[in-house]
Amino acid sequence: MDNLLQKTIEEFGYPDIESFARHHAIEILEHKLSNYKEKDLKYQKKYDCSFADLKQKEHQPISETEEDYIEWQSIVHSKDYVENRIQALKNHPKKQDWWDNIDEKEKRAIEEGLEDYRNGNLVSHEKVTENVKRILES
Repeated sequence: MDNLLQKTIEEFGYPDIESFARHHAIEILEHKLSNYKEKDLKYQKKYDCSFADLKQKEHQPISETEEDYIEWQSIVHSKDYVENRIQALKNHPKKQDWWDNIDEKEKRAIEEGLEDYRNGNLVSHEKVTENVKRILES
């Protein structure tokens, strides 16, 4: 990932892109849910009942139009879907990072190795193999 993007995400207080994306996906879905709830409430007021109650009233057509029924059904379905998606995202276990499971000594050793790499302080595989052979033969 782009270092600037990663740094920006961290400055926003998120440990990684997944946490950032999850938070904002939930935020967007909650906004959609609010809109669906508002539309659902509009129909509840218009027909003085919930959609579930309306469905239970057999053979009682909506006084306005069949289109209201279809739209209201779609709104209720979408509202339920978005609610379930929000819960799934909130309850989804966060990915465990192996870095969080190692001790400080191991972290320092890794950081030192990375710093050596960045500074060009490297030993080739061939050189290591030669040194190991020499040690084993003596």
